[in-house]
Amino acid sequence: MTVREQFLQNLYDMAKGQLTTIDRYDVGNELDLPNDETDAIVDVLTDTGKITKMAGSTIMLTVDAQNEIKQNSSKG
Repeated sequence: MTVREQFLQNLYDMAKGQLTTIDRYDVGNELDLPNDETDAIVDVLTDTGKITKMAGSTIMLTVDAQNEIKQNSSKG
């Protein structure tokens, strides 16, 4: 699993599978990522439509990303 995939999975887990906002740095800290690397991952995942940036440093999975993670979780 790539760091980006792990970031998405952690975001999903921290949100308990719901579409709710989570602080990006809390997700990054779970993966021992420095803030600048967390910001870079968030930018890429935003550009690819996996997450949405919210107020301040909060982020949220998109519906498509949430569904994709649910599907992948049910396969394995």
